[in-house]
Amino acid sequence: MGVRVWGHRLKEMLAAAPVPPHPICHGEMGHYTCGRSTSPFFCLAPIPSTAWVPSRASGMGGRSPWGPPPCPAQLPETGGRGAGVPPPALSPFSSLYNSCLGFSQAQGSPEGGVAFFYFIFFALFCCFRRAKLQGERHVAVHLLDGLMGTRHVAVLGWRVVERGTASGCVAGPQNTSRSHFIFLPGLGSAAGAGSPCEKACNPRMGNLAHGRALRTETACGRHAAESFCAYTEDTALRCQPPACGRCSGAHAGLAHPPAAMADSPFRRPRTWWQAAGDTPQETIRLDLEAAFYFTHLILVFKSPRPAAMVLERSQDFGKTWKPYKYFAANCSAAFGLEDDVARKGALCTSRYSSPFPCTGGEVIYRALSPPLAAQDPYSAEAQAQLKVTNLRVRLLERQSCPCLLPAPQAPPAPHYAVYDFIVKGSCFCNGHADRCVPVSGFRPVKAAGVFQVVHGKCMCKHNTAGPHCQLCAPLYNDRPWQAADGKTGAPRECQSCKCNGHADTCHFDMDAWLASGNRSGGVCDNCQHNTAGQHCQRCKPGFYRDLRKPFSAPDACKRKCECKEQVLGNPKVFCGMKYTYVIKTKILSAHDKGSHAEVNVKIKKVLKSTKLKILRGKRTLYPESWTNRGCTCPILNPGLEYLVAGHEDVRTGRLIVNMKSFVHQWKSALGRKVLEILKRDCN
Repeated sequence: MGVRVWGHRLKEMLAAAPVPPHPICHGEMGHYTCGRSTSPFFCLAPIPSTAWVPSRASGMGGRSPWGPPPCPAQLPETGGRGAGVPPPALSPFSSLYNSCLGFSQAQGSPEGGVAFFYFIFFALFCCFRRAKLQGERHVAVHLLDGLMGTRHVAVLGWRVVERGTASGCVAGPQNTSRSHFIFLPGLGSAAGAGSPCEKACNPRMGNLAHGRALRTETACGRHAAESFCAYTEDTALRCQPPACGRCSGAHAGLAHPPAAMADSPFRRPRTWWQAAGDTPQETIRLDLEAAFYFTHLILVFKSPRPAAMVLERSQDFGKTWKPYKYFAANCSAAFGLEDDVARKGALCTSRYSSPFPCTGGEVIYRALSPPLAAQDPYSAEAQAQLKVTNLRVRLLERQSCPCLLPAPQAPPAPHYAVYDFIVKGSCFCNGHADRCVPVSGFRPVKAAGVFQVVHGKCMCKHNTAGPHCQLCAPLYNDRPWQAADGKTGAPRECQSCKCNGHADTCHFDMDAWLASGNRSGGVCDNCQHNTAGQHCQRCKPGFYRDLRKPFSAPDACKRKCECKEQVLGNPKVFCGMKYTYVIKTKILSAHDKGSHAEVNVKIKKVLKSTKLKILRGKRTLYPESWTNRGCTCPILNPGLEYLVAGHEDVRTGRLIVNMKSFVHQWKSALGRKVLEILKRDCN
């Protein structure tokens, strides 16, 4: 069924739905603005059950088919938003639709974005409509394969957590999950499954924590059993009855190890890591076996979020660390930094440090925040921000749930506890691969419900090589290596060197590149088959070109010249050669003229001449064999005297020497014998 037919049917179905009476808190990763979001990255706060029903206020025409209710002046903070920050009233599907449609239109295929939107909306809408529930609903939908081109968007999964359940939804208590849509263009596969990766492409994104060991300094009950209690709050911020329990590393059902943060949040939603109760500060660390692209982090806390924490990364396997973001209820007091609530782009934020909600609060960070979000994701600037080998979160200050107790009593001791540690990213391939395999020696850590692991060694395309496609392949260095262009989709393939089939590798030479006018800088390595030159384009000295074969043939250059001398035997054979000149000469010098050779001589005696007048003195001999054999046969060594018998070229006036010529080093006896043959046998 066509996209437009589905659209009209969906519109008719939704037209009968009630108008939502509640506003929806919406923000761009916690950045509130009243009005329609234009960013493809966004995060939704908890949504009342009736608010998920689209409005009939507007039709399918125009920008958005769902009209948002009025924006309230102020709402209580939820999901980590800053206190007192007024959220806009915006339908989540309105923003999702506009972002998908706008991005796909920019890429030249509006139907792709619309079809994707309808698919996601229809799946979620059916789930919600089938559940007749009271209270809030929470949905976590990760749209993790953004668009590099318009080939596809991969939906890796979604979760619905609510009180009560209906067929097709995953059950769970209230306030244990926050709602967030995340749409990430730029670092998804640009090509569909099985695509040859013709344009810039990137492997599928996933949770980098899956299949790897998370490390913490402590774990509740690791050395001895511990008791703990935790409060949650209702809508009036009154304390609910405390939830108490025990943790023990000796019993699997009571253990809360770091691995619980990296199991499947969909199959194992009620597992968590908890620090030891007497731990004022903690560190959660993820060590990767190679460099990866890191796009965003989602931390879902079981305890109240820390009053102060810092997210740091390393690009050299833990040797040095650099902060990504500081988080604090009071940035100035905790870190001496400005708050990005007051100054956009500041290194610290107070948006995710409120103790409310006391459980299920999120901390969200995306690596490419504006203005870097507009960068080519494979540019040097973006890679400096995205590339990671290690990631760590330092939890610096605990805080208790400040809900209103029914009677004066001591609150439970604060502790750190985290449901999910989600590190979204992909293999680091510079836009030159759409698939990765395990790094040599890497063995994934098994975790409950985890079946997909993001591996770190690229299967390179575009004639590139290296674990991250950071080099050109051995025979493709005619141009400088470049990362692909993530904005235009240009693959920027490595170009093959012109080695005529006589070399296996080449290297890039800047001098050759500049000399060619930035057209070709490849220099062939170790030319084979008796060839030489920058492109293995000529035969080595002492070898000659076989014109009967293409130069790319392995035997195009014949063996080193073997000059076969004429033997002075039977006088009749000598006379039969019909030499037109016979001279005694001394070789002065030989010169390679490219297409031929010239040998300067001093004629000392003329034994025979026919049509040309040959005088004693300096003259030039022309070895004819240079042109068609690539070597000077017969051999004429400068400084020596020879008896030379050859043929005259009357038209050019040249004395020719070739393989039929009689050339021997001069000896008096040889001279007398040749002179006798000329007089007696050749007349």
